[in-house]
Amino acid sequence: MVCYPFHMKFHSTRLRTLTHRVLCLSGTAAVLVTFNYVVFVFADPNMFDEFRESYLQDDTTSIFMQPYSKYLVGVNALILALIVPCFGFFGAKRNNRPCLGCFVCCSCCGGCLHVLHAILMILLLIGLSSVETVCRRNGSCVGIMEACKYRKSDDYALDTYEGCLDYLVSKFPLAYAGLGLVLGLNSVVICFQCFSARWGYELHASGISQGKALLFHSLLLKVVQQPSPSTAINGHQQRSHCTQQPCRRLPGPLDAMDDTVDDDFIELPKQLTGRDVALFLDPFGFQASTQMDWQKGTENPEFTIRVHGHSTCGRHLHYIIECHLWRGKKTPEERPWVEWKVSRRLAHLRAGLHDLVKHYLGSSYQTYFCQVPFAHRLRPVGTTCRLDRWCSRMAVCLSSRLVPPIVAANVLRVLGAPDLKSCELPGVTFCDQMCSEADSHGPTDLPTQDGDDSSLDLSETRISEEWSLSTRSATG
Repeated sequence: MVCYPFHMKFHSTRLRTLTHRVLCLSGTAAVLVTFNYVVFVFADPNMFDEFRESYLQDDTTSIFMQPYSKYLVGVNALILALIVPCFGFFGAKRNNRPCLGCFVCCSCCGGCLHVLHAILMILLLIGLSSVETVCRRNGSCVGIMEACKYRKSDDYALDTYEGCLDYLVSKFPLAYAGLGLVLGLNSVVICFQCFSARWGYELHASGISQGKALLFHSLLLKVVQQPSPSTAINGHQQRSHCTQQPCRRLPGPLDAMDDTVDDDFIELPKQLTGRDVALFLDPFGFQASTQMDWQKGTENPEFTIRVHGHSTCGRHLHYIIECHLWRGKKTPEERPWVEWKVSRRLAHLRAGLHDLVKHYLGSSYQTYFCQVPFAHRLRPVGTTCRLDRWCSRMAVCLSSRLVPPIVAANVLRVLGAPDLKSCELPGVTFCDQMCSEADSHGPTDLPTQDGDDSSLDLSETRISEEWSLSTRSATG
């Protein structure tokens, strides 16, 4: 997992690079804006006094008449100038699309305005070079006396035309230096805004461009809403009725069970890292270059996960999970290339799937799993429906490459994916999986809630994982 300042986490190198660029550009732009403003304001110490005197001359009652007026004007102007960098900074930091959109639009508009500003600066520099020659030759130039109206000087008679012109000419070197500095900073700001608009747009669209399945969440919601076909499990006909509306079923004694167990009672498979990720995924058709990046120019197989009901073993609920894998895009007529069935407790799914996905997605988790919450910890009424929707969304994210390869590999291990090389179940052991046969006792025969989980006889618990290869596996 790649970490960055502010405890940010990224699931792809490209997203990390774009976020890094936008953060740096926003921070640098804020510094340049502040420095540019300070140079412009304090180059002439009398500017604020002249600004206030202009209000006094016009007999205007304003806040500018107060002693602190010049500081108030400066702070307000600085805040307005820093709004755009703040949009980019917090948009990249919190993965906020509206802020990033405002940052991109404002950067485009600001870049155009700064180009016009630079053109005006160049014209002003050209105009200053001809002021002295033209105004002395003509003996009268419009605006010369107006420019000295609020000026004060002991060396020049500012009430005369010649004295005012000499005073202004004496300030030209400082004006050239100030305008040149502002023009240079303005050019740098233009470059930064162009890059900010480009990289900000890429960051804004990264969540959609990485997988068309998340375009406005339409495709994902469509996939989640599709009911699964009837499936025979343990001799009982069950059917998933999960839709966007919460599932309704009568509460019973089984609802009082939760996934709170001793830490040493859950033995998840050791997490794959490094080169083991790509080696594990390759037989399934998932092409990874590193544990965090997928190979470019390839597509992932189509993967689906459905949760069909549950059974009991001892005092715990075990959820029946069916996994299907297609080599290419799924079609209604085509059978899955690989399919298998497994049972897992809610504690296994939470620690092995939910926590893993949330850890590696970081701030993107809320985007990809919008309105698809995981199951509650206590009294999971409707937990099967929640798990089915969440697992379906996770499968779509995996097929669309919205999660890094390390997540895909460990998800397959937790779900007991078969070893396609040796055609045997992988060496993944869980301490408490579904019993080989459904419990025959009723809800009233369940052990008391005060019993110790660690005292459960694990010798009576057997792995009940079923998987089958379709006829395509023989030719694949």
